[in-house]
Amino acid sequence: MRVLRVPDPLSARSATRRNEAGVHILLHPSAVRTAPHLDEEQDGLDVYTQDVLTVPASLAGLPALSVPIGVSASEGDGWPLGVSIVGQWGCERMALAVGTTIEDAEREVQQS
Repeated sequence: MRVLRVPDPLSARSATRRNEAGVHILLHPSAVRTAPHLDEEQDGLDVYTQDVLTVPASLAGLPALSVPIGVSASEGDGWPLGVSIVGQWGCERMALAVGTTIEDAEREVQQS
């Protein structure tokens, strides 16, 4: 299944076909919860699940970055939250442009 609209230049099957129903960028949470306190006891599974959302883009070789989007209100701890931005292989500029736009919007929210 192809999700991204831009063809994958590394795939012989899809190198020339656009996925018209696809998306240009994927956005998802950077972590499954806010960061734990340093003195908080964690088991190996907690540590693993905190990073599990960052692994797929790396394994696929896709450009990805995480940007801050505010602080947690639902967790009640006031810790920062982040969103991951993932683009197609070769679309680094697009992913960075989306990241810059999100950072600019967050800055405007902070100033108002």
